[in-house]
Amino acid sequence: MSYIDILGQKAKACKKDIAFASTTQKNDALLEIAHILRVCKDDIIETNKVDLENGRMRKMSEAMLDRLALNDSRIEGMAKACEELAQLDDPVGEVVSGSTRPNGMKIEKVRVPMGVIGIIFEARHTFQCRLDDPYLQNMPLKQPPDIFGSQQMIRLLIEQFLIHLARRYSASYTSVVRPKDTMPAAKSTKSKNDIEVYSLVTEYMKEHIRSHVTIEQICKDNLVGRSRLQKIFKNQCGLGIIDYFSKLKINTAKELIRSRHMNFTQISDYLGYTSIHYFSRQFKKETGMTPSEYASSIKAMSEGKFEEN
Repeated sequence: MSYIDILGQKAKACKKDIAFASTTQKNDALLEIAHILRVCKDDIIETNKVDLENGRMRKMSEAMLDRLALNDSRIEGMAKACEELAQLDDPVGEVVSGSTRPNGMKIEKVRVPMGVIGIIFEARHTFQCRLDDPYLQNMPLKQPPDIFGSQQMIRLLIEQFLIHLARRYSASYTSVVRPKDTMPAAKSTKSKNDIEVYSLVTEYMKEHIRSHVTIEQICKDNLVGRSRLQKIFKNQCGLGIIDYFSKLKINTAKELIRSRHMNFTQISDYLGYTSIHYFSRQFKKETGMTPSEYASSIKAMSEGKFEEN
């Protein structure tokens, strides 16, 4: 068995592990690749000389040889590319767009691993019919298929895809795998669609003002990707998503204090805070005053007790 065959078998064996790896695991792997490239640079260049010599013997063009050639700067470029890739947001699982049908069905356009594309590729070599017919009921098989093992590959890839869907809509998985980011803020929007999304999400927050909601829940319920929503809030209000929600809660608390219909404990419970102490800390963090101090200032203002400078 050749070296390439061995590499292929190893890649196939670890395919599932890579497909279901968390963002942290994938980033760690990319950083390790960058490290190995630098450590093994001399060995890589020496092995590359053998490849170049074999290419010349096979009369490979100079352009192809140049593309094949490796040196210090090219290997360093490869290592840096791995590090830069690790800094990017993981697109897998991000909701790009979506809508809710009149019957309540939610339709989402979600970024998926390459395995989904693999299903389409394998299907073209497995079935005799067109794959873009939405009314298709029967899919006759090619006998034999164009590529050996294509049916088995489709089963494996569909299995992976279904596991991704199950994990995506499992609260226990999203809370572990998708860490909470701090969300950015904003000034002006460039797209009417972004304005609509911002309006939709802020109204959603107002409707859930008495609840404890996470970023994951907000994105899922509003059919919008996390990174996109971060950018929208950055361009609209200058606050992170959770920061905006916290500010909204405190503003509501201030209105309730001014109305004098509830005491502080009742306001804390009404707005879904875990305790009166946590509510007081959040209130002071936002306003610079405790709820009691704020209530006293409002009372003094209404009674005209503030001294004029």
